[in-house]
Amino acid sequence: MRVPASQSTLVLTPSPNPAAYKQSVTFTATVTSTASPASPPSGIVAFTEGASILSNQTLVPATGNTAVATYSISTLAPGVHSITATFSPSQRFDGDSQTVQVSVIGNSTCGTLVSSVNPGTLGQPITFTGSVVNTCGGLAAPTGSAYFSDGTKLPGAVALTATSATASAASFSTSSLALGTHTITAAFQLNQSSQNATAALLQVVILPTSTGITASPNPATTGSNVSITATVKSPSSIPAGTVSILDGSVPLASLPLDAQGSATLNTSALAVGVHSLSATYPGDAAHTGSTSAPLLETIQLPPDFTLALSNPQLTIQTQHHTTTSVTLSSLNGFADTVSLTCGTLPQYVSCSFTPSAPTLASGGSASVALSVDTDSVPGYAMHLDPTRRSAATLAILLCPVGLLSFAGLRSRVRPGVCLWGLFFAFACLTGILSGCGGKALPSVFRPSAFHHRRRRAHIRYRSPRLA
Repeated sequence: MRVPASQSTLVLTPSPNPAAYKQSVTFTATVTSTASPASPPSGIVAFTEGASILSNQTLVPATGNTAVATYSISTLAPGVHSITATFSPSQRFDGDSQTVQVSVIGNSTCGTLVSSVNPGTLGQPITFTGSVVNTCGGLAAPTGSAYFSDGTKLPGAVALTATSATASAASFSTSSLALGTHTITAAFQLNQSSQNATAALLQVVILPTSTGITASPNPATTGSNVSITATVKSPSSIPAGTVSILDGSVPLASLPLDAQGSATLNTSALAVGVHSLSATYPGDAAHTGSTSAPLLETIQLPPDFTLALSNPQLTIQTQHHTTTSVTLSSLNGFADTVSLTCGTLPQYVSCSFTPSAPTLASGGSASVALSVDTDSVPGYAMHLDPTRRSAATLAILLCPVGLLSFAGLRSRVRPGVCLWGLFFAFACLTGILSGCGGKALPSVFRPSAFHHRRRRAHIRYRSPRLA
């Protein structure tokens, strides 16, 4: 009696998929039968691609009703391959087959090229790095060489160096690229590959720029116009385009550059305080972008009043005093009482205001008397010049001798003694005058600039230089 054939099912699995060029790919054919009692199928599995037979493998029993046949290959060319496994039974089993597609990745997708700076500036060193990964040459890091070119300019081969277990790279640096756009190509010749890999990029070389910023006036008062000028410079040309002016991180304006590479913003909207101004140029087709260093612009409140001396320079002899007038004028509708004081004065000098706290009406003015006094300087010369103090002391000691000599004249003492007495008397008088007079006392001082703040003002004096 003939036993009916058992149905068989074949499943074909490739691994890995996709695979790299020259990477081993294993095809596993698993055949399962419906035989009862359980019995693994037996027979031959043929692995083919199109009409080409790759291999014939005998099924090996696995578990239960299952048997397996495997086949490995590492010579598949880059591309997509259709691999078929066909089961030919040796006994009461039905045959079966299955086809799968396997992708083998070739050289065209494994190369990359990057630039260290793009765009770069004229004369700047630029490094080009070409890399290849294991999808070109198997599971190990590729070996071989890279050729870099700019059109027809070939600097020569650069050996690939492993950068990881599965990748390699080569670099080339140059600072001789001319202005413009360059097509840079890296051609890889791999020892593991029968084909060459290539990668390319567009490298742009442009001119560097520098940006500066100025502001005038600085400081300025609130509500007044401030002119902020940004200037962009380049070594051999004038940049074009726009420049942005910022207050900190807040944009104030974006302005077109003129024929000299400058742009000016006039504004009266800056608030009271210190503003960090900067200018940023984004660049154009032939120039790099650049940003200026920050500029600190100070905006102050306008003054409430002004002070004016009727005589800006006073000449006062020591141990004298003088009076001049100071005029206060209200500004911006200021109306209040102003306290006046003197700043740092020279030693032995005093000053006072009458009145010391004048009241200003809105838009009005007030006149104040300023008195400067140098009377309080007794012993000032002796204190400053010890040599004159010594002269005065010696004169005092000689005075008795002179007096005795005059007394001798009246008592008919000898004429020689009388002459000596006259000499000592004259020396006494000269020493006293020398010790108490001369240029040791300051003869002149001058008031310096005055400062005014709201509700308070003071006047400073510079100490006179002693002769």
